[in-house]
Amino acid sequence: MSSATGAPRPPLPSELLHKILTGVLSESIHAISVSPNVTQWEMDVVWTLAQTCFMWKEIVKGILTPAFAIGGEFPEEQAEYRFVRLSC
Repeated sequence: MSSATGAPRPPLPSELLHKILTGVLSESIHAISVSPNVTQWEMDVVWTLAQTCFMWKEIVKGILTPAFAIGGEFPEEQAEYRFVRLSC
């Protein structure tokens, strides 16, 4: 991505990007949990962010895996984790 002068913009630091994506995910999950009027954005937020680019997909996966304990020790949980990974 270039600025108006044509010079490339430096990327956001990964720590800042992680913080932004954590906020977006938490707000959307909260809205799904408590709001009677859930928008399509909240329902598709994980898929949308994960499809943006590989780095965003890895950050989203890194945030949600420990948050929801995805990839547990039981075979059923590991099978679900494989499905989640393939659907991203």
